[in-house]
Amino acid sequence: MAESIEHWKQRYLSAQAEAEREAREHRDMSQQLVRAVVRVTLACDGMDPALDTEFDGLRKLLRLGKAVSAGVLSSKIDVIEDCLRNIDKKAPQTANGVADELDELAQHLHSTNPPRDLARRIDAFRRQVKERAQESGALAEQMKAYLCLQADTILALRQ
Repeated sequence: MAESIEHWKQRYLSAQAEAEREAREHRDMSQQLVRAVVRVTLACDGMDPALDTEFDGLRKLLRLGKAVSAGVLSSKIDVIEDCLRNIDKKAPQTANGVADELDELAQHLHSTNPPRDLARRIDAFRRQVKERAQESGALAEQMKAYLCLQADTILALRQ
């Protein structure tokens, strides 16, 4: 009987040690996730004023730690998701607006009556701007192309 009690005592102590180890791992994982969320929200600062406000609120909630209920955290995340959806809805409008502005700039270049080959390049650029307005990463590429066209136009006008 003493062996049985000792056996169960060892099993209990082993299970308790395992539970404490798992609790430490869970706490460490939670801390790392909070750290990652804080860094991601800081990296996204400046994208949108409403989103900045919500991210600031989220960081404050995360600093409270265990004092925050899952329901409060969940509702904050829902609000952030709504802000992100609104930003996604605005993105095509913004891209089209930038494309329109680039097209207008290119039109001004064309109005300087550049040489024929340069005028063709400007026309091709204007078509490309309209076609690629929604592509991610296209804006930086198009700005570089515009700057090259602008420099070439200035050189052509000086000659």
